[in-house]
Amino acid sequence: QTDHVEILLDTYALELQSMGTRLSLILKQIDATEDLLNLRLENIQKNTFIANTLFHLVLALLGVPAVVASFLGMNLWSGAKFALEGPDTPAVPFTPPDYPADRYDDDPSLGVSWIFLYNSVGVLVITVVVFAVILAYIRNQGLVQIRL
Repeated sequence: QTDHVEILLDTYALELQSMGTRLSLILKQIDATEDLLNLRLENIQKNTFIANTLFHLVLALLGVPAVVASFLGMNLWSGAKFALEGPDTPAVPFTPPDYPADRYDDDPSLGVSWIFLYNSVGVLVITVVVFAVILAYIRNQGLVQIRL
């Protein structure tokens, strides 16, 4: 009768050993899956960082023509800016030396400030070219895989 108990104990010991082996394999699979997920998350984080950097680069480069246009545009005549009245200040009577305010709005010979438009478009084109050069440099260095 002790042989029967000994056989049962050996069977249980083998079952427990196989369960332990299976559990260690499952733990290794969990660790491998965790490592794979961490790699995927790092890749997504890297791609998000690259997209964020390129987005801010575009915004910074588009700010350059806006600054140039604002510097050039502040010299354009607009009669409305001198007609500002507040409760404490009356309107400022101002007319530019070359163009009276009442004639400027009605005179079609004055037209659009083409120099302003040429400068604005030129700076925008230069900005796009600078962005393309920066993007080409980044691609050639292998820092980012970008397909346009």
